This record gives sequence, structure tokens and C-alpha cells, in this order.
Amino acid sequence: MEVRRAALESDLIVCAWGSARAHRNRGATVEQLLRNFPVELHALAVAQNADEPEPLHPLYLPYSLRPRPLDALRAEMKIFLQERAS
Repeated sequence: MEVRRAALESDLIVCAWGSARAHRNRGATVEQLLRNFPVELHALAVAQNADEPEPLHPLYLPYSLRPRPLDALRAEMKIFLQERAS
């Protein structure tokens, strides 16, 4: 399985599927697959949506962003969205 080998051999895994996750739920499938391996997922930024903030594609992001743990970015975005809603 190529995804498994790539994940285990990589120094850093940056998730960046953006809104494409909704397309046939492929982002969720890939994320679930990667979470079965002893790796930490990263992203440059996440989308501002209430369900599960998705890792954004780097095409429209500033070059200055650096990868951060995906779970931490999601947690920060959820807090931000909750504070903004109240």
C-alpha cells in the first residue's frame, strides 16, 4: 500500500485537501487511513466551518505559513468559532 509506505517514510505529513473533502468523502477516508499509522498530521491552516475545520489547500495561502499539528489547528478554530458565535 503506497499511502502507508509514504506515511511511514515521511518526516512530515501536511494535509491540504481543502473543500475537496466533500467530494466523495475522500478527505475523511484519507485522514482515517493516516490516523491508523504512528504519524502526526499537520496543516498550514484550516477552514472556518463549524463541523470539522478542514485543512486548506496551500494555493491560496500565504507563503509565510508553516505546518502545525492538524488537531491543534482544528481545536483553535473551534474555540474561535464558538467565541464569535456568542
